[in-house]
Amino acid sequence: MLQRIRDGLQGQKWLAWLILGAIGATFVFWGGSGSLDFTGMGSNAAAEVNGEEIPAAEAQQAWNETQQRWSQQFASDVPEAQRAAMQETLIDNLVMRKVMEQRLREQNFRVSDEAIYAEWRTVPAFQTDGKFDPSKAAIVLQENNRSEYQFRNETREQMLYTQLQKGLGASYFLLPSERDRLLNLENEEREIGYALLPTSKYLSTDPLDEAAVKAYYDKNGDRFMTNEYAQVQYAELRLEQLASQIVPTDADLQQVYDEN
Repeated sequence: MLQRIRDGLQGQKWLAWLILGAIGATFVFWGGSGSLDFTGMGSNAAAEVNGEEIPAAEAQQAWNETQQRWSQQFASDVPEAQRAAMQETLIDNLVMRKVMEQRLREQNFRVSDEAIYAEWRTVPAFQTDGKFDPSKAAIVLQENNRSEYQFRNETREQMLYTQLQKGLGASYFLLPSERDRLLNLENEEREIGYALLPTSKYLSTDPLDEAAVKAYYDKNGDRFMTNEYAQVQYAELRLEQLASQIVPTDADLQQVYDEN
């Protein structure tokens, strides 16, 4: 099913991201075959968040989809040693999602059906000649095994999450010290001074006197002396080092013996 969704939405990144968003978070935590282990929880719950249970069936479905994805990509099961950690992370993601859902309800976040359908009209896969086409939208959803009800709920959920993210992003504030620092930086002025020194002012047009140059060198020879040094490059090859890295086989020894 996932491969059909991918093929049907090739090039439609927005739609693909929206449809796969509900299960995409668990795909990075792929596991092997088998069921989830809900140690310490009841048979009907995978976890409990602020008194609200996450159904075991929901977690098991996410785990099954994870296994299917892994099998499609790697044609094998995940190693047993990694399975427990991946399942634990999958549950953590479901818990985080439930926390966000509760936060959205507490803060009375809402998305109307009108807003959802307005969002649908912007999906390129649902358009014909740049205009929303209900029949084409129905075909695309059918090809990807999604009902209109499912897709509407997923769209509503994603739009709610977007509202929360935008709300958090717009709620930043500055401390008085940060505000003052920001204002100081914005209004800061600096004064600098510089001088231009033309090279022509310091160049002499008179020809050099070779005798004067030699006399200056002879008098200040120590200033032009450097310590002697030598630059050597070499490679060291030791027989015992090579011997320790080579383990001849019986066939190698037999060949050398036969040839010599």
